[in-house]
Amino acid sequence: MDMLVFAAHATQEFTVKDIQNCVVDCQIMTIRRCLKDLIYCGYLIKTSIYTFKATEKTKQLFGVTTA
Repeated sequence: MDMLVFAAHATQEFTVKDIQNCVVDCQIMTIRRCLKDLIYCGYLIKTSIYTFKATEKTKQLFGVTTA
C-alpha cells in the first residue's frame, strides 16, 4: 500500500531505488516483485527499463489530481 501512495503522489517517474530509499527498506528483488504485481493489476506502468509511474486508476484511488 505504501508503494501505491508513493507512486500516486510522485511528481515524476520513479525507480526501484527510490522506493527502497523513501518507502520500504528491503531487498531490491522484493520491491521488483511487488512492482511487477502492481503492474499486472493495472496500478503502475513501466515507462522504461528502470522507471515506473502510477496509472490514472491509482491516482483516482488516492484522489490525486493531474494538472
